[in-house]
Amino acid sequence: MVDACVIIDLDDGGILDKLGGCPSTLSTTDFVNNELTNPLRLQVRRLGIHIVRHTPSQVEGFSKLLESDRGMSMADASVLVLAQRLGAVLVTGDRPLKNAAKKNGVTVHGTLWVLDVLVSAGAVSAGKAIEAVRATLKAGSRLPAVECQRMIRSWAAKSLTEGSATG
Repeated sequence: MVDACVIIDLDDGGILDKLGGCPSTLSTTDFVNNELTNPLRLQVRRLGIHIVRHTPSQVEGFSKLLESDRGMSMADASVLVLAQRLGAVLVTGDRPLKNAAKKNGVTVHGTLWVLDVLVSAGAVSAGKAIEAVRATLKAGSRLPAVECQRMIRSWAAKSLTEGSATG
């Protein structure tokens, strides 16, 4: 399950189009998709990210979650409930949503994890991942600084290894 903030981060990093190289099937909810601007909504559809529509009874369940976990939007609740129902990993950078996911037993990761998966899958080079993190931060993302530096160092070492293997 992918939250809007991750889609926006990857777009800001210039690599949203590489999300199709992710080895897993990606899904989001109609509520999350509606949070996106029109160009991003179209790109999400082009990338083949499955958009799940919710029934009115499921929406009632979101309301109950919103009452117990303040700070989340309806879109946050929709993606959390769906991840929980499907036993799926939730990918978000939203702190209240991450906390609620952990509290509800849902495995949760962020944008940097997605980038690392894309690097490991060969969909994005280590150098491109570094550029994406820097561009995302420059655009105003709140990615965790310490984790960004750790991943950049890791990818830089990988980039050196890749360069020496081809040279």
